[in-house]
Amino acid sequence: MKKQWLIVAATVAYALIMVSAGFAQTVPTEVSFPITAYLPAATGVSIVATRVDADTDEFLNTVTAFNFGTLSPVNGVYLSDYYFAVDVGVTNGAGSTNITLTYEEGLPLIEGNSLGYKTTAAFFTIKGGPDPEDQVQEPISTSVGTKSLLIDLEDPGVDITPDDLDGGFFRAYIGIYPGGDTSLPNGKPFTAADQGGTTYNGTLIVSATVA
Repeated sequence: MKKQWLIVAATVAYALIMVSAGFAQTVPTEVSFPITAYLPAATGVSIVATRVDADTDEFLNTVTAFNFGTLSPVNGVYLSDYYFAVDVGVTNGAGSTNITLTYEEGLPLIEGNSLGYKTTAAFFTIKGGPDPEDQVQEPISTSVGTKSLLIDLEDPGVDITPDDLDGGFFRAYIGIYPGGDTSLPNGKPFTAADQGGTTYNGTLIVSATVA
């Protein structure tokens, strides 16, 4: 009798072990991990100008004035060894910018042939990165076109909006008009017919706010 009782007890114990094992296999342990990431809003704007080598397109030093230096004759017109890039973006967070570029003509003030007719601006949104080799630039179509003479930016200037930038930051290239561009019919290259021994002047004003 005692032997039978031990057999029954062992059988019950075995069954309980198997039930417990099966229960452990069918009831999962669950842990929830909340995930958060805070993206701060931009609090400021950065406006930086850089001198660029006209032969290699290499970005050189940052500048506070666009000094094209002494122009050199090339195929009957006078050109510079440099052009300039103006980058506008936000700082300290995510966001975009509203930008206005305005040009003020200087001296010598020659109707139809002053510095504003001899210099150009081209407008781009820069996407990708952060390394320059991974960035892609796309032309921006503005009220004065994807490029213009600086004289076309006289008051009220040209506006660039976040829609124009489409998630990128703004860049304008400023250079000497080389001639032969039919999209800029009022452009006047520097030639031997211009006033030698003269420094031509003008001012580009770039203003921006966080959108």
